[in-house]
Amino acid sequence: MLDATQALVCHYAGVDCYLEDGARIGIQEQLLIVIPLNKKISSQKQTAYNSDFSLTRDGYITEINNRGCCYIRHRLIPDHPQQLARYLSDTVNIVNHFMKEKLL
Repeated sequence: MLDATQALVCHYAGVDCYLEDGARIGIQEQLLIVIPLNKKISSQKQTAYNSDFSLTRDGYITEINNRGCCYIRHRLIPDHPQQLARYLSDTVNIVNHFMKEKLL
């Protein structure tokens, strides 16, 4: 388990991903998956994207002070490593869809 100041960093399918314990922000037994988007996105576009669930699914785009604009999802902490791999794969696929559609 990670403490409040720690994150796991991985590179999955060409994308940097941060994995953090959701308890840090009050979401117990949840894993935060944070993917920096490496782009500046206006608050108006963030709102438009976040209101279109066909794009963001169950995640959202927000600005994080030290990482810039990021795509964030939270999932139950997995019991098995294979489930974590699926979470990462699904999340990276969502971000890649943004890039493919040139939304970001």
